[in-house]
Amino acid sequence: RWLSMDVENMTAAGDSMLISVHFDTKAVPARVLVSTNPDYSRNSRLMTAATSRAAVAASSGDRCWRDTANSLIWVKLMPVGAAEYNAEQTGSDSDLYRPYRLRIEQ
Repeated sequence: RWLSMDVENMTAAGDSMLISVHFDTKAVPARVLVSTNPDYSRNSRLMTAATSRAAVAASSGDRCWRDTANSLIWVKLMPVGAAEYNAEQTGSDSDLYRPYRLRIEQ
């Protein structure tokens, strides 16, 4: 089982978003990763476990926290490989709306 979601319009290096996703408390995620690539083969980042939501918020987008009391997984989304992509097609529709993908695998 896995959960996948896309966020659009996060292409600038300074963009970030702290979000939580409801995830079964009994389910321990095997991997949490983000990517700008549909198959996660490049421009991907594997997140490592943090000890709190505050640690996730203070991270550079490479940490996640499993909040078992509330059945949530917290992540800080920050663009991966955005500079490489923006240099290719700055200002195009595909540049502006390119999905940034979060994937949580069980």
